[in-house]
Amino acid sequence: MTFLDFVRLSRANLLRIVLLVLIGAGLAFAYAQTLPKVYAADASGYVVTGGGQNTGDVFAGSTLAGSKAESYLPLINSRAVGKRAGEIIGSDAPPEVLAARVAGSVAPGSVILKINATGPTPTDARDLADATMEAVAAEANRLELGGGEVKPGTQALVRIIPIETALLPGAPIGPNVTKYVLAGAVAGAALAYAWIFIRRLSDTRIRTSKDVEDLTGSSSLGVIPLSNELRKARGGRSSGLGLAGESFRQIRTNLRFVSPDAPPQSIVVTSASPSEGKSTVSSTLASIIAEDGRPVVIIDADLRRPNIANILEVSSTVGLSEVLSGQMDYTDAMQATRHQDVFVIAGGQVPPNPSELLGSARMRQLLQELTRDHFVILDAPPLLPVTDAALLSGAADGTILVFAVGKTHKDQVEACAKMIQQVGGRILGIVLNMAPKRGMGSVMYGDGYSTYYSHGSYEYYKSGPKKGRRRAAKKAKDRVGAGRRG
Repeated sequence: MTFLDFVRLSRANLLRIVLLVLIGAGLAFAYAQTLPKVYAADASGYVVTGGGQNTGDVFAGSTLAGSKAESYLPLINSRAVGKRAGEIIGSDAPPEVLAARVAGSVAPGSVILKINATGPTPTDARDLADATMEAVAAEANRLELGGGEVKPGTQALVRIIPIETALLPGAPIGPNVTKYVLAGAVAGAALAYAWIFIRRLSDTRIRTSKDVEDLTGSSSLGVIPLSNELRKARGGRSSGLGLAGESFRQIRTNLRFVSPDAPPQSIVVTSASPSEGKSTVSSTLASIIAEDGRPVVIIDADLRRPNIANILEVSSTVGLSEVLSGQMDYTDAMQATRHQDVFVIAGGQVPPNPSELLGSARMRQLLQELTRDHFVILDAPPLLPVTDAALLSGAADGTILVFAVGKTHKDQVEACAKMIQQVGGRILGIVLNMAPKRGMGSVMYGDGYSTYYSHGSYEYYKSGPKKGRRRAAKKAKDRVGAGRRG
């Protein structure tokens, strides 16, 4: 994955990422509120030695005091000091617990010993800091005198004198809410990206044109949005389809450039599985092609579950099965539709041997005769359940594969392409159907191109040329102005 792919993926899932970041930060904040507050207080002591008679004695004493100050640091966390500090403040806590709540330090080149103590309340922190300083001074004096019992009034040569008692802390030092919130936000972002990448790696359904182009080696002819107007279209309707109508016109244009020197005269429209919209694509594409004044015959070659007659609102009593079985001529089975240049041969009665009829020499002869004066579209059954569409693809000039975005799986796409190649058929291109309107940019170009492309086009075709053009132009102007301000 390139950096650009990462950016596109982030843009496409921005709401999910932001939501999980906010959830992570919120949970961390709530957890931080449950933690006990921690206060800290500092007390200081001065390490001194016996007086000297001259400058040399004073200097030697200062040097000795500095080295002794460093050596007293381990005493601060000792059990003996912890026990003595507990007795001073009257605490029942074990000495090691009290010792764990204090820390000592000596500034470089200094003889001042500083003790930092923490506690659940300001008073506890202050009292422990002062008690520890007193306990360290007493323990150091005892050790300097040989480690035995110290007689009252006896002082060692080197000793610690408390010089600054601890102040009552005004605010807690912990828990660090900001740190917890940042950690929670980072964890939320990590969880969001983990979910995104796992979902992307485990998702075997097609999402973009690049998916099908890589799997089939064929180009995408167009992307058709999920449209109520298209779902309700009947009788070969080609107008009032909004953005879907423009998508079909793009498919018609792309078909002209598939093979300019030998343009196809007969095409098979099929899909991987049922309910991917191939029959709707077939009937609508027929009416769109006929807009150029080119006569089109659409044949319902799905002899198992014929549906074209219902979509185009013609009789389904007789049709292709009667023609292929020799019961009637194709001219008698051909019916006119509401569109003056679109004709249909319905499926007719469901035969017991659909595959044999569709793969027969009579079927090839029918295509040859029809393509003399018409452009022929065969609405074939899905490829994977039955072999009918594969047989037809070998007889026609090419095949258009219709796949539903977010429904068809990648292994199904590969299987369809392989089946067409095995029978010597030719894939003219892929049509991605049922794409979400606001995600058409992502379907066409990949993650991250979803919002403006589809929304601007949708506004144009939804509102009409003039009103929609004004809306789209205003949105474009606003985006340019925002870019200049940025």
